[in-house]
Amino acid sequence: SNYEKGIRQPSIDTLKKLATIYDTTLESIVNFDSTPTELQQIPIYSIIKDKEDINSKENILGYTDLGREYIGKGDYFALYVVDDSMNNSRICEGDIVIVRKQSEVENGQIAVVLVKGEEATIKKYFISDNMVTLIPSSTNPIHSLRNIDTNITSVEVLGKVVEAKIKL
Repeated sequence: SNYEKGIRQPSIDTLKKLATIYDTTLESIVNFDSTPTELQQIPIYSIIKDKEDINSKENILGYTDLGREYIGKGDYFALYVVDDSMNNSRICEGDIVIVRKQSEVENGQIAVVLVKGEEATIKKYFISDNMVTLIPSSTNPIHSLRNIDTNITSVEVLGKVVEAKIKL
């Protein structure tokens, strides 16, 4: 914390260790990178009821910066978390999740999923044949897993959650 507050400066050996731990270069840690840092902002949505809502300006709460590690690696949007159904995965009410737009995710990954007639939800996603299982990760017992037959109800993956920005 003293480093972050500017009270103390890390030694070059400490910086080298940090670069190794975070799998980056010493130059990037001390900001000697000569390329300009360009921030890309992505919209934060409050509610998504339809895939078209991702392109609608009406549901935008604001904007957040996309981390440099994601720039050029896909299209992204952010979603405001409105419940505690994923709090065991450190995604809590009031947080903002960063989502890479993609229509498929691997079983067990956390995805933003749109079930026909409902608002988009954030859950662990599993698919087998025509059955989708959405699993919460919550300390709240009111949230339970849900099996959905895709022959009866359409289920669409809007994207994979890649990061949660926590509310302090």
